[in-house]
Amino acid sequence: MSAERNSSPERMRVLYGGIGPYRAVLFGDSMTSQLYVDTTPTASYDSATGVLTLTDSGHALATGWQVDVFNRTYSALKKHQRYTLTRIDANSFSVNVGAGLSGVPNGALSGTTFARVPTRHGSNSWVNWLQMLMGWPFEIVYNGAQSGDTTQDCLDRIGMHCLSYSPDVVLMQMPGVNDTSTGNGPIDEETIVANQKRIIDRILTSGASLIAASVTPVYTGEARATAQNMARVVNMNRRLQEYLRGRRNAMWVDSYERTVDSSSTTGRAVASYVKSTDFIHYSIPGALRVGKRARDKAQYLFPSNVSTLPRSPLDCYAAQQFTASGVVISGGIATVSIAGLSASNRIIAGEKVHIFGAKSSTEINGWDRTVLTADTSGFTFATSAADAGSVTGTVTISRGRNVDINPLGATATGGTVTAPVTGTTMDGVNARFHSGSGTAVASVVANADGIGNAQRLVVSAAVANDLPGFQSEVTSTLNNFAVAGETFFFEADLRISSANWANTPITEIMFRLIATVDSVLYSAHAVNTYDGLTGASIAEDVALHVRTPDLKIPAGTLTQFYWQVYVRASGTVSSDLTLDLSRRAVWHKPAS
Repeated sequence: MSAERNSSPERMRVLYGGIGPYRAVLFGDSMTSQLYVDTTPTASYDSATGVLTLTDSGHALATGWQVDVFNRTYSALKKHQRYTLTRIDANSFSVNVGAGLSGVPNGALSGTTFARVPTRHGSNSWVNWLQMLMGWPFEIVYNGAQSGDTTQDCLDRIGMHCLSYSPDVVLMQMPGVNDTSTGNGPIDEETIVANQKRIIDRILTSGASLIAASVTPVYTGEARATAQNMARVVNMNRRLQEYLRGRRNAMWVDSYERTVDSSSTTGRAVASYVKSTDFIHYSIPGALRVGKRARDKAQYLFPSNVSTLPRSPLDCYAAQQFTASGVVISGGIATVSIAGLSASNRIIAGEKVHIFGAKSSTEINGWDRTVLTADTSGFTFATSAADAGSVTGTVTISRGRNVDINPLGATATGGTVTAPVTGTTMDGVNARFHSGSGTAVASVVANADGIGNAQRLVVSAAVANDLPGFQSEVTSTLNNFAVAGETFFFEADLRISSANWANTPITEIMFRLIATVDSVLYSAHAVNTYDGLTGASIAEDVALHVRTPDLKIPAGTLTQFYWQVYVRASGTVSSDLTLDLSRRAVWHKPAS
């Protein structure tokens, strides 16, 4: 497909009248790139082999996973590239960036080396909040935004890091604030705006739609927090808004209005809407505010009418499974017998099924086995397992890819609570304080959207850094399904509410899928990082469709595979804080 293609009425009709997901690329500077969490490891380069060794304490990355790496000090490393990494140990990994890179020294690198991790989605990302609020209408095929970029840098990369991915939609907070730094000139306003217009034109003439957020102000402590620079931001935004007026397939999100302090005579941001560590990137409340503004507009242009969340108790492996009465292997064919099948309830030749539970001839266990022949007594499929008599173990067969055992809470009891939590939990759920010893009561209630039940936890007492929430009831329940090399993600509906937000400060939502292999913990984070700021807590009811990035199971001995959800109290909780978790799914993702 051509990267820069012309739009057509038919294509726009399909896009805006479709059900999603819409193929999306992120572009711009760090205000957009923070969908992925940036780490800043130390780096050493071997010019003979091309191996770049990165030291990042507790990185939790596995061999075969991917990472985006760049270092703006060297022209050969200035544009980020995606690499497949090799794990060295718990605190270091390597990528091969190519031997003999011009200008890159042999040995330790200067400046800041960035390692951007696709398995960790940031809580400071407005795009992440937009996705959670809208139900994931955008399939983000590439994060092409990059920290530190000027408008000219973006123009230099737009083909490689944006248009080459043939997006239906580009999501971008407009670059330009980096142009105002003294390290980049600074660049005059006319040049910045001209470059911004060229970026817009390149995207729209490619046939892609554009969701463009305005440049946002910074706060005291950031080098660009001057009246002149913030005046440039005001002018740029007004000129860009006018430039986009009437343009087809473009949507303007006024993120400036959502973050500026209207009483500031120098045009600074509201302090609590930016991070206290750098005074420019969004805090969690700031990212949520911008995400909500984007949601309010995008929900009409990019409707997502199909949810991937479970819809019925049948929407999981366990509810769809058959149990084999016997399995015999001969001549590369496994014959699976199932007692009591009827003509209307049998498996059909050509279908793909998933098979687990064999204790001998374990090669038959796995995803997407193609049925060769089938009748009312069972079916056959090809296998690499050696000839054997009856296979031992309780062998189950299913079409379901959701390995959560109780996705809609149809079995409303049977879970566990860990003291000091009291109350009732649905099968498969453990209600607990992951840290701390506050007071909370668990219960099972009808889900707010009318589909199934929700697991509720009402927290009435906690102190700073207490972590009330939930996790899988048994951390090894899902182990049988987590085959090395296979990919999974976790999603659910999460609702957070309070009768009095002034007394329920929250600065983190942790939502992740975890695998422990060879005693090493690997995880995929849906909402990673938190802000330890007084006054920067989430202070409103939220209903979120939360989803982790993909987690590819590393090779080795798997001992735990489970999900975990909690919130962090940033101060004393002295009023009821309510967490509702529902419509859970741990999806196996088929190979593309």
